[in-house]
Amino acid sequence: METQKIKLFKTFRYIEAIKKAIIDKIDNIKGLNKKSS
Repeated sequence: METQKIKLFKTFRYIEAIKKAIIDKIDNIKGLNKKSS
């Protein structure tokens, strides 16, 4: 039971990290678009 909780928590943290990375990338692209235009 405990190991399942830990696995779920790690997966959740992993997904959150990916989401943050994607958002950062989108923000960077938006920033570049603003600079170029």
